[in-house]
Amino acid sequence: MMKTDKSFTEDKDFIFIDKFKDPVLVEFKEGQIHRVRPYKESLVGNIYLGRVDHRVPQLKAYFLDLGQGQRGFLQEDLDLAKGDLVLVQVAKDAYSKKYPGLKTDLSIPGDRLVYFPQGKKLYYSLKNKKTLKKIWQKAKNDLPPGGWLIRTGAQDPKRDLEEAKDLYQVWQKFLQEEKLSPKAKCLYHKNQVPKGQRVYTNDPDLARERGWTHVEDSLYHMEDYRKDLEELNKVQVPLEGGSLIRIEKTAALTSIDVDSSQGPDQGLTPEEINILAAKKASQQILRRDLRGMLVIDFITCDQDKKKDLEKILEEAFQEDPQAILYGFSPMGLYELVRKRKEK
Repeated sequence: MMKTDKSFTEDKDFIFIDKFKDPVLVEFKEGQIHRVRPYKESLVGNIYLGRVDHRVPQLKAYFLDLGQGQRGFLQEDLDLAKGDLVLVQVAKDAYSKKYPGLKTDLSIPGDRLVYFPQGKKLYYSLKNKKTLKKIWQKAKNDLPPGGWLIRTGAQDPKRDLEEAKDLYQVWQKFLQEEKLSPKAKCLYHKNQVPKGQRVYTNDPDLARERGWTHVEDSLYHMEDYRKDLEELNKVQVPLEGGSLIRIEKTAALTSIDVDSSQGPDQGLTPEEINILAAKKASQQILRRDLRGMLVIDFITCDQDKKKDLEKILEEAFQEDPQAILYGFSPMGLYELVRKRKEK
């Protein structure tokens, strides 16, 4: 049954999927907009029982029927014929006129473990590798056959071995489907929203399908959020005191220029304008989910002031796993990279 809620303003950390114009996913942290990006269901991680529809011998590749009108492309040196069923996982989403890219080397994620049915090795999270190896020294021998990734949260082997058994049983069910099923279909749908994250949407069909909370209105109709959302489409973003930053995207990079020549003079020093610009630029990068190479052209300042700006930006991106901060270049431009997503 679809849940309906007219108010979500008491929540602090949540996601809102807005279907006002083009669907967007708005991520809130501490009650403020943190990130906005186009909402499109990714198929990456989904596992299908696919049926070979067409073989391309020259490329050692296959086009597969994935069920419900979906198709995928598998390029592996396998001995398959038209009509054969095969277990596959989506590695890349569809792009332009290309079908989703598939692979047969599957991974089944749990909360604290990841199972690789065709694997043989044991891996540990790099964040806590030494501790995990010590904790799992004996318990690793009780893991079901296959490859395993021990995540940082797997601190209780007795508990986590139960999850391992559950993941192994999921794999056994997949194998049974492969043997008995007469048709192609999706066997596992990877949830694109973090587990436990509360989600609101004004799309009743999506709310009903996913079990999310339905909200009747759009964020674009709400005074508290409309200004912030409109700002994300502008090249020029104002700063306090009358200055602004100019955000321009090219094929090679995104440039952010700090412009103090616009608007009334509020008596701010170049250092104060740079601090405002650093905070606003990092906010806009995250909210717009800008990817690839980014450069920020601050007002010229000395080395000590540059360190202050670097500290502000380091704090802004400290919880962003996509960001790599390179700091100021010899030309005086602040450089960073946010890894691009697979298309």
